[in-house]
Amino acid sequence: GCTALTEIHFPSSLSSISYNAFQGCTALSEINFPSSLKSIGEHAFDGCTSLTSVALPAGIDTIGNCIFQNCTGLQSVTINNGITAIPALMFKNCTSLASISLPASVTVINYEAFMGCSKLANVTFGGAVTSIGNNAFNGTAITSVTLPDTVNSIGFGVFANCRNLTSATLSDRISSIQ
Repeated sequence: GCTALTEIHFPSSLSSISYNAFQGCTALSEINFPSSLKSIGEHAFDGCTSLTSVALPAGIDTIGNCIFQNCTGLQSVTINNGITAIPALMFKNCTSLASISLPASVTVINYEAFMGCSKLANVTFGGAVTSIGNNAFNGTAITSVTLPDTVNSIGFGVFANCRNLTSATLSDRISSIQ
């Protein structure tokens, strides 16, 4: 990675960021995505350990897996309404992330999306989630969880290694827990 890069100012016309584009840019601490952004490729910001906050614009329709994986300094995430899925491994091992609020547009949380986010204690579901993938919250600090009534499928290990989890309220519609 480009270890000296600290900030990126994207042009307002930017529509796509390719896979691995800024992977391993360990000094990168500031990103401001333009509203024109439609696509972010896999591992685009993987390992950007100095990154502390990100806000994903609503217009994004393609988000690759692992885009913020191993961003250990990431503390604040804003996911705007319009984004429908949390990709696999999107925030895996973001060990400084303490809370996340998912907008009403999110219907799927893919596998290992928040796995290893050891400080993640608060998750707010937007009310439209239907499926939560394998190990999605494995190893987080969640203390209690109330899944929306829309959830009908939970993968294996979703809350494995959540040592602080004391209460879970599941949806009446769940037909499968692996």
